Formats: sequence, structure tokens, C-alpha cells
Amino acid sequence: MLKVKPFLLFIILTMFVTLFTTACSNTGDSSTGLGGGIYDNGTINPGGDTGGDNTGGDNTGDDNTGGSTGDKTGVTKVSEFPANPMALLGVYNVTSQVVNEISQQVAQGSEFRVNVDITRLNAGFVDVLVRIIVNGKTIEFQREVALAGQTIGAEFFEEIFGSMGAEVTGDYTLKFTLTSETYSELVEAGIISEGQTLVLSLDKTKDLSAGEGLDDATTGGDSSEDNPDNPENPAEVPVESVTISGQPESVVHGGTSFSLSAAVLPNNAANKNVKWLSSQPAYISVDENTGFVRILGYTAEPVTITAYSVENNAVKDEWTFNIEKAAVTSISVTPASMELTLRNDSSTVSANITTAIEPAIASEYTDVNYEVTEGQDKISVDENGVVKALAEGSATVTVTAGTFTKTVTVTVNPAPAVEIPVTDISISTETNKVYKKGTNVTINFTLTPTTTTDTIVSYTSSKGTGSIPTSNGTGSFEFLNVQGGETVTLTTVKGQKATYTITAVDGITTVSFVNSQITVDQNQTKSNTLNNADVLQNSSSSITYESLTPELASVDKTTGAVTGLKNGLATIQVTVQPKYESSPLTATFTVDVLGLVDFSSNDSFVASAQGTYKITFFGTNPGKASGFMGGQTEVPVTTDCELYKALFNASKCEGGGFVSNIIVDPSNFVGRATITINNDGSAVIHTKILMTADTMKSNSPNDQYQYSVYRTTSGGDSRNANNTVQGITGRHLTANGTWATSTFDIRQYQQNLSKEIVLYSNLIGKTISVPLLGEKTVNPITYVIMVKESSQPEKMDYSNISVAPFNTITGINPDDLGSDAPTY
Repeated sequence: MLKVKPFLLFIILTMFVTLFTTACSNTGDSSTGLGGGIYDNGTINPGGDTGGDNTGGDNTGDDNTGGSTGDKTGVTKVSEFPANPMALLGVYNVTSQVVNEISQQVAQGSEFRVNVDITRLNAGFVDVLVRIIVNGKTIEFQREVALAGQTIGAEFFEEIFGSMGAEVTGDYTLKFTLTSETYSELVEAGIISEGQTLVLSLDKTKDLSAGEGLDDATTGGDSSEDNPDNPENPAEVPVESVTISGQPESVVHGGTSFSLSAAVLPNNAANKNVKWLSSQPAYISVDENTGFVRILGYTAEPVTITAYSVENNAVKDEWTFNIEKAAVTSISVTPASMELTLRNDSSTVSANITTAIEPAIASEYTDVNYEVTEGQDKISVDENGVVKALAEGSATVTVTAGTFTKTVTVTVNPAPAVEIPVTDISISTETNKVYKKGTNVTINFTLTPTTTTDTIVSYTSSKGTGSIPTSNGTGSFEFLNVQGGETVTLTTVKGQKATYTITAVDGITTVSFVNSQITVDQNQTKSNTLNNADVLQNSSSSITYESLTPELASVDKTTGAVTGLKNGLATIQVTVQPKYESSPLTATFTVDVLGLVDFSSNDSFVASAQGTYKITFFGTNPGKASGFMGGQTEVPVTTDCELYKALFNASKCEGGGFVSNIIVDPSNFVGRATITINNDGSAVIHTKILMTADTMKSNSPNDQYQYSVYRTTSGGDSRNANNTVQGITGRHLTANGTWATSTFDIRQYQQNLSKEIVLYSNLIGKTISVPLLGEKTVNPITYVIMVKESSQPEKMDYSNISVAPFNTITGINPDDLGSDAPTY
């Protein structure tokens, strides 16, 4: 667990409080802005100076180039903790996961994120935010910490990260221990069961800034280069680094397959695709597109896996594996006891002892020793396990492989007075049986008559030749480490023969999909791909698909093609039955079905609209203020002029009254929206818009955010008597945390684009502050066009939103707005 010495706590406390105070104090003067609303562009700066020399500065310059050669550009070392209070905040790749000391395969895309929310710092609270993605499942949770005066250091370090299970294990690595008792969210998500413990080994790939939520924010340097969501990024950003993660602690010959992943920086690189290459594909293969690794053989030579940038092959990362020999876990001998019968003609009588090693693959490099430990005058044994009868009596052969031993009892019988020859030989092992490559296969046979005195049967095979003893007319031959295609021929003294050919296929240890989630439009069809698909096809007697949520998506049980039926997150399961004797294996992936939005009624809208949307158009007509006409700061509008005129029925691209609009480049704009459906049938619509036009920057040092929340009335409300989503009297959340009355329509944008929505809003009686003239009232009208990207509403970050609710200026939090406010 994390430990902080008392004398360090005071230093850390001072750093931490100073950091938070600085982050929250340089907020500007709220009286100088427009006071919030749909289109305000006041000069409020809640985050202080976000650029300048203090965010990246010379830290990446000549004086501090990152330390050792293993340093990651732009990523803070977790080993700097606790000297740097922010060191643990960031995004981590999951490199290994262990449940109750049993290792699991790490699914591609698994990650761990941790941050702190300082929204309520002034009220004495800090929230620790965590997102975990493992096994294709995502959970988010937060831990609230009440601060007590000067104890923030102890609260934050000891009570939070220490008690949460964090342990720093390297410069960029964490180990996080999560128990079912402490993290019930893991149990609810089905990741672990009651009483189990999950241990995640983590590799940090990027930093997160305090208060920036769990998005892919980065710290340091110029935010216009580091933030992939900033629309003023250069159109083509080159790849700077590739980092491999997901390496297992050891690679053992005969071990399970695993997946590697590669993090590409910077986050806003134009082409983040990578290709994979193995230096010795005969021993370790890697899928060039997915990073799926299979261990094919043993070599003492190191094997290097390389992930290189498709854009620039010189930018790459390498990981070298030394394959370990599989450890012997047990041995068995066939037969466990044998009888040899001397012949009347005094010819040699001999038979073979076969030793099977588990795992069978270890037989490739494990020596077997045979020794007569009793009755040396009765039998002899050679280095291949061939026992030769010398005289009547009993003897013992001791077999040793590694640290394991077995004994074989040998009885030498006298020559029979009357010989009974073999008339027939037959193999009783199932003829059409399929085996797994690398296993040991026993072939059983029977002699007729069973009372024969010809008790020795000779064999020829790819393993060599030899003799097999029988008892009561039965015997067996064991093929070791089969690969398929081996044939054994059994021959009696009189020349009767029986032949058996082995069919073997690759073993299947795990089943997984290339993508843990795919997206498909309603009424459209899309497929996912199985990792190692060729091996699965060849080694399986059946591969069947099933939809676990048939109301949302259907699936072709044979091909796996998924058809979206209804808005929502569906689950598809594949069941693979190996051809050899084994239990079936299953795997699942999720399908985000983008349902088409139905505008015919409130009920149909509720059933189809929930999700996350990308805002492609934002336009505001400020409206005319009552009283005298005057001048006011222009409001940038993120749209093109012709679309603006069409939507607002305007002759030119500007509003009237105190506020006028200007048209900005649509590329200088980022917008997200969510629609969440409540249990009462109402729809809560959140919109968050970022504008970065030069004129906006001149009026506000920060990028300008707009944040609005709308809520429909329920179908039974008298104000919505027609049960329609158009013409609704709703509410708009203002910057002071109150609900202002507004009307808004939710409209279909175009008949053939039923994933796109137009949100029309009219805020009645908006008050603005006009220089020299004081408070004036306008009735602004806003159009937002948005297209659905996911059926699931994403949690949008409330922090660092200037002139908006839930920000660091007002200190308002969704929890403080009462039961009437929509919350996440």
C-alpha cells in the first residue's frame, strides 16, 4: 500500500492545496460576462491560464528530456508519487489480470483510468473517479472523500489510493488490488464473483489533469497539440511514439495465447494504425492487424515482437520474449506391469515401456531414464525402455523423468508346454476420433484368442519400431505428443496386421473477438471477427452464434452476421465446440445498435432516441432586446451562412438587437449531446458545445463552452396533451442553477436521415447585461443539429465549462439542484 511519512505530508499538503487553490481561484469576474445561458461569451476564465509557460514549459526541453532511456514522452512517472500529488492520475493499459491467483487473458482494449473531481473542493469534498475496462466490460465509480482542514494529504494519499488497493511497482506501473467486498461494482458487472479478488497490473500511457474527468486529456505543453478534441489541431499530426502493452509475465511453450495492444502518441495523430511482426514466426506468431499472439514451438533464441506505425515504419516499439520450457507436472508409464513369456526355441523375448510426460509438449526436452532396480538377473532394460527377458522370475524397472518416478513390475513366465497362436488382431479405439495436437493418444487392441501364448505384438510407427506386451489377449500402444497424420501398424507373430491413423487438430484454449464492441445501424447488418478464426474453423465441430438480447439485435447462428433491430446495447455470444473431447468455449461481444429516431409520438421518441450524439451544427439567433438599441459583443455561431439563413428564415447571417452573430469556420467547433430517458417517460437532453474561433478567444481567454440541459414533459402532462415531442414547454438550466421556462421542439432533420435530430429552443425572457444600458431582456432562439453515435448516453464532464452550470465559478453540482434536476 502507499505510505507517506508525516514530515512529507505537510510538504505534500502545501503543494496540493496550493495547486487546487490556483486551479479554482483564477476564475475571472462573473459580472463581466453575460451571466450564463444558451449563447453567452463572457470573459469568465474558470481554469485560470491554461496555456503559457506553466503547462508545458521547459519540462520537455533540454534541461529535462525525460530522464532515462525508458521514459515516455509527455507521461508523468507514477514513481514520482508522493513527491508529485498528480503522478497517479492518468490512463493505464491493463498488462495482466489475475482473479484469485489465477491468470486470465487480457482482452484487447482493457484499460484503467483514475482522476479526481475538484468541483466540490470549496465545499470540503474531493471525488476520486475510476473507470475500468476488462473482459470487454466497462464500469465507472467514484469515491467521495470528506476533507478535514489540513488533513487533505493523509485523506488523499492514505485513505484513498492506499485503501483502494494501489501499489506503485515501477516508473510507470501500478498494481491495483480490487476485492468483491470493497468494489461491489465489479460483482454487479459480472467481472468477479463474491469472495474473489481481482489484481490488475497497469502500465501508464498518458496523464489526466485534475478536474478534467476521465476523458483523454493530457497535461503539459501546448493544449492545442495535446488535446485530440481541440478542433484547431493541425489536420495532419505525425506519430511520435508506439508503446506495446499486454505482455504476460512469462511465455511458456505450450501456454495459452494472448493479445498485445499498442498505444500511439500523440492522441491526435492523423494515422494511429499499427502493424505487428514476429522475428521468428515459426515459434511465436502474431496477427499483423490485431496483435493476437500464439506460441507455436520452443527455441532457446529470443523472439522479438514489433509494433510499428503504418504511417512511419521508423516509429515502433519492440518486446522480446524468451520462451520458457514447459515444466513437467507428471509422468505415466504403459504398461504399468508386464508379462514376458519365454519361448521354447530360446529366441529373444522383449517389449517396450512407453513413458508419457505431462504436459506432452515437455517431452521434447525432457530425458527419460530406465533402470532395473530389482531382479537384474531376470530382465534387462535399455535407454529406450526396451525390456528383455533373461530368466523366469520377477523384476522391477524404475522410470525417472525430471523429479518424477514410476515403477513397472515385470513377470517372466516359463515357456509354454503347448503354444496357442494368434488368429486375429483388432483395434478397439474409436476409428473416427479427433484428438488435440500435443496430447498423448492410447490405441487399444485385442488378440483372438485371448488365451494365446503369442503375447508379444510388434509395431511400426513414426515413433519407431518395437514390441508391445499383452495380458489376457489385450494390449495398448501410446502415441506421444501427436500432431496428426501418425499411423501405427500392429503385427502378430503369424503376420496378422491392424492399422490406426490419428487425426489431430490445433487445441483451442480461448475464444475471443477482434472487437469487444461493434456499432450497427438499425435494420443494417454487420459482422465481428474471431481472433485466430482459421484455427477455430479447422479445430471446431461447430461454431454457433446466439443473441442474448434478441429484442435489440438478431444474429445469424452460422455466420455471426448481426442485424440491428432496436436502439440499445445488445450482447452476442459465440459457442465453439472443439472437435476433440472438450467442453465448449464461449465468448461475447456487445453491439451498439443505433436505433432510428421515431418522432411520431413521445412514447416512440423515448423508445428510440436515447444515446450520445455528435453535434454538427449550432446556430443562435439572439433576438431583439426591449428598450433602446445598443452595441454588444458579437456572438460566434458555429455554422455556415446558408444553413443559418435556411433554419432561421433569415436574409443575412446575423441577429438583431443588442447581440449580433458572426459565422465561424465549422472546423472550429466541437459538440456533444446526450439524450437520457427517465423512468417517468421524460427525456433529458444535455448539450455541450465548444467554440474556438479567434474572435471568441479574444473575448474569453479560455475556449468557449456552452452547456444546456432540456427536459421534456411526460406524455400525460396537460402541456403535452397531444403526446408529441414537438411544441413542448420545457425548461432550460441556467448558470445560476435555476430552471428557466423555454419552449423547444425535437424535429427530424431530413426524412432520409432518421439518426439526425434538430433541437429547436426558444428561451423566454433571457436577461443580459448591456454596457451603459444595464439589464435587458432578449428571447434567443437556438438550432442544434446532432447525429446519433451511440445508443448509450455518455457521461459528459461538467468541469471547466465557463458561463455554465456545474462549474468551478458557481460551485454548483448536479446533486445540489434538487430532485428536479437531471443527474447521472
